[in-house]
Amino acid sequence: MSDIKITVAGHVASGKSAVAHVVAQALQIAGLNVELVDENGCGVVDEVPGVIESTLGSRVTSLAKRGTLVKVQTVQVNRTGVL
Repeated sequence: MSDIKITVAGHVASGKSAVAHVVAQALQIAGLNVELVDENGCGVVDEVPGVIESTLGSRVTSLAKRGTLVKVQTVQVNRTGVL
């Protein structure tokens, strides 16, 4: 089994959680197992379960209206996971 790590980084209230949830949903639809983890390494990134899911559409719309650019970068790591 191999792991792929996706990091969503940005300043406070930049839309990190919304982007993370959109990526996770797309990967789950594709049949992959996904684990959402917050910056403290604690489970799901929701402070209150269900809050992000219930407002995800409006959050993504807001990001689009603000002209948010999401940069996707790939990085090769060796087999032990070290850059």
